[in-house]
Amino acid sequence: MAIVALVSALVFAPLGIVFGHIALSQIRRSDEDGKGLAIAGLVIGYIFTGLFLLMIAFLILFVVLANQFDRLPRTPTTYGTYSMQSTTWTESTSPRFTVLCLVND
Repeated sequence: MAIVALVSALVFAPLGIVFGHIALSQIRRSDEDGKGLAIAGLVIGYIFTGLFLLMIAFLILFVVLANQFDRLPRTPTTYGTYSMQSTTWTESTSPRFTVLCLVND
C-alpha cells in the first residue's frame, strides 16, 4: 500500500494523500516495513496538492484582476501637432526655464 501511495501521489496527489494515510495505519497495525515510502507519498501528495491550490488561487486572482482591468474607462488618445520654439539663453547667474503648454486639438 505504501508503494501505491507514492505512485498515486505522483499521478494524482489527493489520492496519494489518502493512500498514504491508509498505508501508515496499516503499517502501524501490522508492524510492516514501508513507512518511508508511505511518508514520501504523503509529503509529495501534500506538496503537489498545495502547489495546485496555489496555482488555482493565482489563476482566479488573475482572472478577477483582468476583469477589473477591462472595466476601466477607456478614453481615446489623440495627439495633435506640437511645435517647439527655440529659446535663447541670456547671460545670467541662473538659467531661465520656459514652460510649454501642450494643447490637444
